[in-house]
Amino acid sequence: MKDKKIAKKKKREKAVKKKIVARRIKTREEAREERIEKREEHRLRERIIPYVNPEKVEMLEDREQAREFARIERSINSDIEETKMTVLRAKNKGMAEEIISRLENNYEILLALRDEFLEEKERREAVNEELEEKGVSTLKEKMELLSKEAIETQKSEMVRGELQECDDAGCSCSHSYPRNIVEDLLDDAAKNNF
Repeated sequence: MKDKKIAKKKKREKAVKKKIVARRIKTREEAREERIEKREEHRLRERIIPYVNPEKVEMLEDREQAREFARIERSINSDIEETKMTVLRAKNKGMAEEIISRLENNYEILLALRDEFLEEKERREAVNEELEEKGVSTLKEKMELLSKEAIETQKSEMVRGELQECDDAGCSCSHSYPRNIVEDLLDDAAKNNF
């Protein structure tokens, strides 16, 4: 009797195991098919390029750049504060003067870098505002306008004689550009209608 009960129980367990294995196989197969469908949809989506308003992209890039500048500024300020605290701790612990002087030097370097960063940031903002006042909004237009202005400045310097030309293409003088390089720049400018 016990043997029959044990045999019946084992038979039931085998049947349950078969059902569980069958369910697992079925769910795995469904998941695999779903993954394949998603991959195919993704491939099709990549082929279709949606219309994107370039001005909106430019605005997003400007916001991203502003976030990056803010992150850099926070990082610089935290580094400066950390270095300042390290200098104070070193003085309180009575560390060697050489170490303290190096830490103070590092602190001064960080302050100078921060000032340089802030000046560069202000300069960029001023240039951007100036370009936007001229009616230029996209990055491509800004770069084209700046390129035109640089070429015009170079042409006017050459006309006034501020930019001297050398005949030697391998010239290493500090006051001029070799003649063929200047001519190439002017030819490129004429070709590109700058």
